[in-house]
Amino acid sequence: MSETEQGRNDRARMGMDEVTEPALPGGDLGKNEAILTRHRREAMRGIPLAVITWALFFVLVFLARRYRLLNLSQEAQDVFMSLAIAWTIAQYVYFRTSLCQRMMWSFGSADRGFVLGHGLLALGFVWWDGFSLFGVMLMTLLVPTTTAFLGLGAGFGSTLFVGAIVQAIVWVTYQLAPGEGKVDGLLFALFWCAWLVSWLIGAITNGNAQSKKRLIAAMLRAQRDNHGLIERQTRELDEKSRALELANGRLSRLSMVDGLTEVANRRRFDEALHEEWRRARRAQLADQSAPAPVPYDAMALLLLDIDYFKQYNDHYGHLAGDACLKQVAATIACAIRRSGDLVARYGGEEFAIILPATPLAGGFSVAERIRRMIWDAAIPHAESPLGRVTVSIGVADVQGQDCGGETDLLRMADGALYAAKRAGRNRVAQAVFEVSAPTGA
Repeated sequence: MSETEQGRNDRARMGMDEVTEPALPGGDLGKNEAILTRHRREAMRGIPLAVITWALFFVLVFLARRYRLLNLSQEAQDVFMSLAIAWTIAQYVYFRTSLCQRMMWSFGSADRGFVLGHGLLALGFVWWDGFSLFGVMLMTLLVPTTTAFLGLGAGFGSTLFVGAIVQAIVWVTYQLAPGEGKVDGLLFALFWCAWLVSWLIGAITNGNAQSKKRLIAAMLRAQRDNHGLIERQTRELDEKSRALELANGRLSRLSMVDGLTEVANRRRFDEALHEEWRRARRAQLADQSAPAPVPYDAMALLLLDIDYFKQYNDHYGHLAGDACLKQVAATIACAIRRSGDLVARYGGEEFAIILPATPLAGGFSVAERIRRMIWDAAIPHAESPLGRVTVSIGVADVQGQDCGGETDLLRMADGALYAAKRAGRNRVAQAVFEVSAPTGA
């Protein structure tokens, strides 16, 4: 037998198909145990009602016995009362122990079976009493109680079905009862109609209660399903948000990187230059104890231009020119050793390098290293007088006497760059226009 079929059999045996909260197929033991406990608790609620009903029945029987209102002998009365007590004890033992789990009947079927047993005992008592007036009055007491008893686990159809059977049995037993001491037929018919109305009212009441239970269970299921849907949608939204964040991060990085050379682009250079300039400015303003104005904190800027690059493009073509730009950018990046330094493509064949916390002499040394590494790369250039790709570099720093802002720093580095070109290219020049002699050329 498959696990699914076993689960259906377990639910049918425990009466779980009669409620609107089914157990999980395949044996979710925790949930099955919870539903079993709930069914057992509901079935056990009928036992106090049975005890109270029979106690009231016995009190009335004892009163009737005192005033000799019953046709049944005292010994027969004691037998019926003993049977009622034994049946109630059996009902308690069945639902209180594991017997209810081992038997083949569902909780609902067993519950209605015990209720029917109580009803048959009462009906038997009245029948053996010969349907006396007092016995019929006892039946009038028991019918509404029985409908309420059934209502613990039955709906409209179940209650009406049991009521029809009971009413038919009562009518037949009345007709078969001996005539001596029997209540008048018209009076019995009135009582019988009253019992029928009681069954109908009980069926409607039980049906409404069962409908409310089903509605509540359906609402709980819908709430659980909605909660699961919300959790799934929340997870999906979180995943999409993370994917969007990653995509935005990639886009942000791409917006700051030159697509050809894969170094920083002009936009990133402008932002970085502004940030470093403000940092240098704050370093100056932080020192308030100096007796004289303190120069800005050291920061060097290098502007680099590839010599005779237009002629390189004209001779080798633009694809070769792109390859040359990539190689030059990679060489510059290798020459920069600190993580805080920035290499950017400034435009065309020009590159810019920001060196924070670097004085003019340090910037000049780095520029010379870059120029030497590009010379050593020996990239062929047939249109250059030197036969290979070379660069000219201008160096400026924020401590220059004429440096009053970012624009002045760029202007000074650009002036140094053109001074290097005018001096013959393949050179490094600083903003004070001291030009280095070409080495390794």
